[in-house]
Amino acid sequence: MSNRGSMPATGSPRRAGPSSSPGRNPEGPPRLRAAGGASGADASATGVAVFDHLRAGGRGFVVTDKRHSGCSRIVSQMGIFRRLQPRASAAMALAADPAAVLADRLRAIAASEVPEDALQPALQAILQASGAQAGALCLFDVRYRLLRLAAEVGLSDEGCRLLRSVRQGDARGWEVPLRSLRDRRIERIEAAPGTHHHLPALVEAPIRSVACVPLCAGETPFGSLVLVALEPRALSEGDIQQLEGPLGEVVRMIAAARRVRAAEATPAAEDAVAAGAAERAELLAVAERERAEMAVALEEAAGQARAAEAARAAVEAELESVRNERGRRDTELAEVRARFDELAARGSAVESETGALRETVAALRTELQVLTAGRDELHAALAELRAERDRLAADAEVVRPAHTPSEDVLGSETAELDPEVIPVVTVSAPVGEEFEPVERSHVPAAAPALAAEPLAGEAGRTRRLVAVLDTDPAWAGAAIDGTDVAVVEPAGDVVTRLTGVTPARLVVNVAAPGALAAMSALRAAGASGRFWGCLSSPTSDKALPLGMIEATTRPLDLDVVLALLAGHAKRGTRVVTAGADGDTLMSLRHALTRQGLSVSMAWDAKQAVDLFDAVRPEVVVLDLDLRPRSAYELVVRLAGASPVPSLVLVYGDEDDTAAGFAAALARKAPASLPVPRDRLLADVLAQSEASPGQRLEKVRALQGGR
Repeated sequence: MSNRGSMPATGSPRRAGPSSSPGRNPEGPPRLRAAGGASGADASATGVAVFDHLRAGGRGFVVTDKRHSGCSRIVSQMGIFRRLQPRASAAMALAADPAAVLADRLRAIAASEVPEDALQPALQAILQASGAQAGALCLFDVRYRLLRLAAEVGLSDEGCRLLRSVRQGDARGWEVPLRSLRDRRIERIEAAPGTHHHLPALVEAPIRSVACVPLCAGETPFGSLVLVALEPRALSEGDIQQLEGPLGEVVRMIAAARRVRAAEATPAAEDAVAAGAAERAELLAVAERERAEMAVALEEAAGQARAAEAARAAVEAELESVRNERGRRDTELAEVRARFDELAARGSAVESETGALRETVAALRTELQVLTAGRDELHAALAELRAERDRLAADAEVVRPAHTPSEDVLGSETAELDPEVIPVVTVSAPVGEEFEPVERSHVPAAAPALAAEPLAGEAGRTRRLVAVLDTDPAWAGAAIDGTDVAVVEPAGDVVTRLTGVTPARLVVNVAAPGALAAMSALRAAGASGRFWGCLSSPTSDKALPLGMIEATTRPLDLDVVLALLAGHAKRGTRVVTAGADGDTLMSLRHALTRQGLSVSMAWDAKQAVDLFDAVRPEVVVLDLDLRPRSAYELVVRLAGASPVPSLVLVYGDEDDTAAGFAAALARKAPASLPVPRDRLLADVLAQSEASPGQRLEKVRALQGGR
């Protein structure tokens, strides 16, 4: 296998041959401009640089890195932009036509597709033009210094895994595309026939050659193009040379996909010079004629200027009036908001008082039932006394002639039994004291303190266990038949406390500090059970159920997300992803689509709400970095969806998730959705964890209050 010309690695000194052209920049070659140009002063100055090259007397010099016995890495300047000899002019003319056709095709794709969907057909067109059988487009994430796979054709599952997330020094990925982009040069790897096993397993078939082409705009890296040729086909310098102009269109597609307005093409330098000359000639031709009209035009302009000045003064006065009116309305709006907040606070107080009154009414009803039962007993006793009186009266009539003195006695006894003279006993409070009704809902139960020692193991346990990740010990007072409730503080050593324990359910209050980090720690330690989420505040005895949840950190690791969703999704599951990082969302959509899932993307909160209503997703992957705090309110909104989707929350170490969820719960939670804590735990226990299709049904408003 032969080694082609290459340029030295970054940091190596450059060498120039004896026939270097005069005036060449000794610091390196100039950047090439992509076909079509770019708009703006910066774009016209820098252009779109797709390749760097080195000319040294018409030849490069070879840096050969022997990796295996059968293949060599070729870091190629390849002479693809050096001046061709006169005998090659016919071949160069033939090569220009495919490049122009490819550039036109790429522009047509960019005009007919939305930016994020244009990369896949663009890659297919590049592969067809270059003769490669497979390939991929990877986008560069400047924040995390990594490449993410955005589009691919013909790659195997292993190839997608190698290119899905490429970091410096990451053994799971293939670093050659990232190194090519970092050094601003093409890397081409060829294998001798029969030695393809030394190349990365990007496809299932034997590979003959692989080329990695950096995509840049000036000094800004955009991504990397990977081309794969299968045996016996090999990628030549000519195959890559014809991509010089068309790849500029790909760079503009990527910029448009990142929601940056595409630059308008500037005219070529020759056209600009010709247009300037023509315009100058035309101006000279009409200059004499216009000179006579200038005096009149100047006078008219002076009059118009005076009128414009008067109009400007009037507009400024009107603008000042509008500003004053706006200030007045802002003040009124602030007063209305303050009044609304006051009314909301009063409404909360009235609702609290209503609950207390309901408890009092229930206690009074119970007491009334007791008094009614006593009254019924007294009535029965009175009836018996009256019957006895009547019987004695009848007996008295029989014995009255013989026992006349007994009549007075009987009359007195009868009078004592008469209901008109039955004494009434009244119970009153001691002098100076008053009875106060006791509301059972306000009697504080003794809340156990949160213990730091591990929970009791399964050996001596006779009742099922529900573990709650929260800082509020009031959960332990929930009364559920045959169930113990243990509260585990998220900020502590959660893994140690739950070692050797298999809870029937694991409930997480995501509004508790450190709750998401505790979930990640349990997953990292090998915990396989499901997490049931809720939102709860220590100031309330109710909680908002969220269904099944998962958590992962930023930057997003696609392999971790795929592993988390394995227990919540199957082929055909409807998934909505929402976040501000467009490159990450496109890479995630590609990975989930390969698993057979139906994926929709949202860039902001408004798009996410529209997709929730239209798609009714079964799984939602939500980055909490949506501004400003929109993601937390979306979580509260999803609690009222039907069905309630499984949630994967993406957070960063710098995020104050506890404050975000607390604010969203206070502002956006409908009064009908939160339920008492013991009811929430009972509902979670009633749900099955066996099937991804089953979801926690939301409990609506309870009649009669609780």
